[in-house]
Order: sequence, then C-alpha cells, then structure tokens
Amino acid sequence: METQITFAIISRDGDILYRTLDGKEYVVKYEDICQRKLEMVKVAQLTDLPIKDVCQIFGFKSKQTYYHAKGVLEEIGSVGLFPRKTGPKRNYVMSEELVTRAIELRFRTN
Repeated sequence: METQITFAIISRDGDILYRTLDGKEYVVKYEDICQRKLEMVKVAQLTDLPIKDVCQIFGFKSKQTYYHAKGVLEEIGSVGLFPRKTGPKRNYVMSEELVTRAIELRFRTN
C-alpha cells in the first residue's frame, strides 16, 4: 500500500508545525530537543533542501548538529538522541584531613 501525504513544515516561535492541505496540524515543541533532532534528520533525508536550511528550520545553528544526530541514529537509534548526564561519573569524597590541609594551604601567609 502506498499513500501520498502533502504537508507544509512551518517554524513558529521555535516550534515546528506540520500542516496538511486539509488543515490538520502536528506540533513539535521547541523544548523537545530529541524529537526536533529526529524530525530534522527525517526531513533532510526526504527533501532536497540544503542541510544548512533544514538545521535552521528546526532551530539548530550548525550542520554539525545534523551530522551528529544522523550518525547517532544510524549507530544506536533514537535512544542516542537523549541528553546524557554531565559531570563526575562517581562521587568524589574528600576526607576531613584533606579538607583541613587544603584550607591551611589556601590561607597560609608567607
């Protein structure tokens, strides 16, 4: 079975709006970065638009975002688009002795 669907892609206030010819709409919110990246890759692959233009439509400033998202999707799928936690991977705890020594060194006068 094959079905053709014609729709417009509209960027409005950071949100992406898909609108069919009969007026039905689907909105991808600006805050949903994973969905915007996924949709950006889909649109880039299905159209002849330059990658730079597709990135701008979806609110991204560089083509690098597209190529990174495309690579992640090809390697591990859409789960790779979710942001990862940054910062230390484990809890670094300083002993009381080490804290005292650091304070002594910081405020030592020569």
